[in-house]
Amino acid sequence: MAIQIKFLPYLVAVVIGVIGAIVLSQLHFTLWWEPDLLTQPPPIVETEPERVSPAPLPPPQPPASPQPDGLRISNQTAFPVRVVLLAAGDRPRPDSKTVHWDFAPMEGSIKGLLLSLPDGTLKLSHGDIVVAFTLDGSKRYWGPYVIGENDQLQRDRQTNEWQLTLRP
Repeated sequence: MAIQIKFLPYLVAVVIGVIGAIVLSQLHFTLWWEPDLLTQPPPIVETEPERVSPAPLPPPQPPASPQPDGLRISNQTAFPVRVVLLAAGDRPRPDSKTVHWDFAPMEGSIKGLLLSLPDGTLKLSHGDIVVAFTLDGSKRYWGPYVIGENDQLQRDRQTNEWQLTLRP
């Protein structure tokens, strides 16, 4: 009998182990982890561009120091703009046939800015061409305006300057 009693705890342990193994085999374990936000690219969110209509500005005011045959530009748009001047075909320029100026949004919007060249003053003549376009990729442009032939490029009677106002 002593042998049977020593064998009983082993038998109970084996039965409990088998039952535990059967129960554990019926369970399913799943492992997951959160992705590291520093190594993942940010999600792409597409939004509609804002349509902002600026308030109307007063007309340009006459300058304090006019320059006859000069060009005064008023950028009344919300865009960075490049203004390009192409010399008339019969009048060569010493440096090149084209020059350009860049304007920030709304730069010179009230009084306008008088354009000049690095070597001195700018004097326009009949046939010169002025064009302007945005620098932000929005594909907006103004012109071409031919000096003496377009209504948008007007000559001020008081100052004898050519004036161009860029509006949206």
